[in-house]
Amino acid sequence: TPSVRAQTEPVIPKWIDCGSTSVVLPPIKPSADLAWFFGFCVGDASFNDGHKVRFKISRKKPWRRLIEILHSLGVKVQLKRHPTYLSIVAYSSSLSLTLHSWFVGEFGRQMPDWLFSWDVMALIDGLAAADGCVLKGGPAIRLTTVSPVLAQQLRMVLIANGHHPSYRTKVPGAGAYANGKLQHEIEWGYTGKNS
Repeated sequence: TPSVRAQTEPVIPKWIDCGSTSVVLPPIKPSADLAWFFGFCVGDASFNDGHKVRFKISRKKPWRRLIEILHSLGVKVQLKRHPTYLSIVAYSSSLSLTLHSWFVGEFGRQMPDWLFSWDVMALIDGLAAADGCVLKGGPAIRLTTVSPVLAQQLRMVLIANGHHPSYRTKVPGAGAYANGKLQHEIEWGYTGKNS
């Protein structure tokens, strides 16, 4: 069970060193921007091939902020515009392998415990910016995930920070993918201050 209370000092992890041929990433310095970036990666990044990180996002998402943060890490970024979405690729083995080791667990996406010592609301805002949707009729957001671990972590962080999230599970209905998994939905009040 993750600890969601902020510590006096944030835990600072290290990037995986991939040798001299890889981009050398700067030392990690906790900040709201980096916490937001890590949340965005939990929600939307793909790092299957081990040498790059891919994002396939709506043009309405905060893609400029994402690219600025990637550039601040010294990573080469490629942007491709498609009619309804953007494809952003960040080339760095170290970044790809590190993010995969932190954010993909046995049961799917997850947030590592050390990240709860950072700015957790910036982290949640990044996750919401990547994978959430703002609901019509009120300042609320819904995030749906197939990861039971991520769903419980998100719920615990929101409760620990004074929110009152609703939580429910949904069984994929007719027309769902053959490998459809149980979906976990979390809704909470949303300020959007870090998006």
